[in-house]
Amino acid sequence: MKEGYCILYIGTERKKCESVAKAKSIATENMTRKPALRIELLSELDEFEADFWAYNYDLKEWVPS
Repeated sequence: MKEGYCILYIGTERKKCESVAKAKSIATENMTRKPALRIELLSELDEFEADFWAYNYDLKEWVPS
C-alpha cells in the first residue's frame, strides 16, 4: 500500500489522514468494535495498484478491495 494522504472509513465515519501509517493506527484503536474498515488512497497510483484497501478480520491484514 502506497504512503500518502488517504481517507479512513470506520463504519460510516470518514477521517482524512496525512499518511497510511496514521490511518492504520486510528483503525487499530477501533478494531475492538469490529467495524468495517477501509482506506482510500488519494495519491497517484500505478496502473494496476488498488486504491481501496479493507481490513480482513479473519486474515488479520489489509487486503485490496
